[in-house]
Amino acid sequence: MKITLIFGILMIVMAVPIHICTDHLQAVEDSILSAETHISDIEDIEKETLDDIDSAFGDIRNSICKADFVRTAHIIEVLKEKLLRVRQIKSKWVKVLQNTVNALPPHLQHKILFKNKIENRMRMNPDFISIADIPSIPVYEGMPKYAPVITKIADGMMEEIEDIKTDEQLILLQEKYEKVQSKSKESHLKTQKVLEGIDAIMVSIRLGRIGIESASTNYNKLFKLLKKTTEQEKRYISEINSLRKQIFDRKRSILQSILDKGRVIQKDMVQNRIQFLKKMSSKYSSNKLKETNQRLNSLINGIQKQWKQLQEQKIRSK
Repeated sequence: MKITLIFGILMIVMAVPIHICTDHLQAVEDSILSAETHISDIEDIEKETLDDIDSAFGDIRNSICKADFVRTAHIIEVLKEKLLRVRQIKSKWVKVLQNTVNALPPHLQHKILFKNKIENRMRMNPDFISIADIPSIPVYEGMPKYAPVITKIADGMMEEIEDIKTDEQLILLQEKYEKVQSKSKESHLKTQKVLEGIDAIMVSIRLGRIGIESASTNYNKLFKLLKKTTEQEKRYISEINSLRKQIFDRKRSILQSILDKGRVIQKDMVQNRIQFLKKMSSKYSSNKLKETNQRLNSLINGIQKQWKQLQEQKIRSK
């Protein structure tokens, strides 16, 4: 009886580590299979990208004009960047798989690799990431080297090119323009507050809360301040228009220079843009200044007219 009991206890004790080892091995195998699945999925994307690159090289060899060549060359560069990212991700998962397998005893490594048919994964070098297998973009006689793309078309409008974005003179003009525009907004708000004060005085007079004589002092102060703020607005608008004209002219000059040097693919688009900037430089700026002056002058005249009418009404009511 004692022998049977001891034998039973030994069987239970021996079974526990076997059970634990089996569970651990299954978890490791699941981890390896997960990594293998990720690698397979990434390899599918890698193959599709390589096919797209091969197709693009076929297109570039058949390019018959500068625009086709440059557009296809740009596509190839984008696909090469995508391929590099894909291979970097693949490398990370290969490392995960190899490290997991290498942590096992040799006899278990062989069993798992043979069972799941992933021996080739262990022969990969995850530290070697390259796209050197992709050939360079060909350059033919009479064709430009890659990267003369200076215009992009989006929704029918031309985006600002790098020459314009990085021009120091334009950057300084833009900074000054933003500062003056900010001051112009502040001046406009001051004008609105003064108008509210004048309106409050006129309402109080109409309601009989204060007499026109006692209100005249405050009105005169506010009206004087109104003339000052409106003159400030005019000056700021004039300065803004001057800066806008300089910005338009500078952009036009840069585009014309690029056009003259033959760096443009979409010539018609650039020429239209130059004409648009020329029109904005002359017509819009002068019209905007004229509209602002008319608006502010009408505002001053309107306030004076209302005050005069209010005085006449109070005189007649006496």
